[in-house]
Amino acid sequence: MRKEGCPQKWNLLDKYLDGFYFCRLKLVEIADLLGVTHKAIEKALKKFDREAYNFERELRKSQNKIKRKENDRVRKQKEREKEPSYHLIAKRILNDQEVLHILRLAIKKLILKEKLKSDKTFNEQIMCLRYIPCFKNIFHPIPQVTSPDVELITQRNIEKIVNYEIRAMRSDLVGVPGPAILEIPGYLSSYDVQSALIYAELAIKTAGYVPTDASVTDVQDGIIKIISPTELKKLRDTYLDESISMAKVPDQPALSDLTYEQKVKRIKSWRSQARAAERDASIWNVGGGTGKKGKGGGTVNIEERQKLSAKNGY
Repeated sequence: MRKEGCPQKWNLLDKYLDGFYFCRLKLVEIADLLGVTHKAIEKALKKFDREAYNFERELRKSQNKIKRKENDRVRKQKEREKEPSYHLIAKRILNDQEVLHILRLAIKKLILKEKLKSDKTFNEQIMCLRYIPCFKNIFHPIPQVTSPDVELITQRNIEKIVNYEIRAMRSDLVGVPGPAILEIPGYLSSYDVQSALIYAELAIKTAGYVPTDASVTDVQDGIIKIISPTELKKLRDTYLDESISMAKVPDQPALSDLTYEQKVKRIKSWRSQARAAERDASIWNVGGGTGKKGKGGGTVNIEERQKLSAKNGY
């Protein structure tokens, strides 16, 4: 209840309440505006309603925490956008003829030492080392009614779908050498060929694929890992095996594996399916008939003929 003897004090409390709850100012900001200490404001607010004051403080703490996280995320995102992509830096280094010469020496040394000339994975790593452009964007259609039911899908269809999805996944990957490639120009500028050769071997062994937006810092710090060709193949095989294990319908045998009677039966089935598809096609239903020719050369409509026969009493 308001006391008549101290209107100034009550008006000041109103300002405290408006500034803290309505304007959502900090205690220090309210104190600067009113010329008092923030301790006095805190004491007055707690005395007025301690529960509301504590609730407001906790709410502001949680909101400030979310705001700080968002600011950190935006700041890091801006830093990543300013930093060039790893594959662009690697491409720039690979344009140096001295670096290429060191890499060729390292490749020859690895082939002689580890006998990797016929190793497909090693050959693909060399291709990654020499910069493979990223795949083009793959159009991903929505099959809708043309997609078979999941219960009726066969292993062969699953394999096609998995291969398509792997291609779509690789559309954003680009082949690059390992992060050791970044150290080679420095050693070459200081005429330390032996150390440059060691880092060249390491760059070859760690070559693989990274996303096109991977920054140099992310690759160096291990935030984004370079995927080796072996890991990519293992991922594809695992994905394929797990998907095929869900197939309930076996694949139909090839035509060459069937007997003569089975071949004839399947071909007849195909022909009947083709005729049914032709009958169901809209182009065959334009005339509304069955395709039979009348005496005058026109197309006979069976339904109309039945109606006419019924009308005539047949």
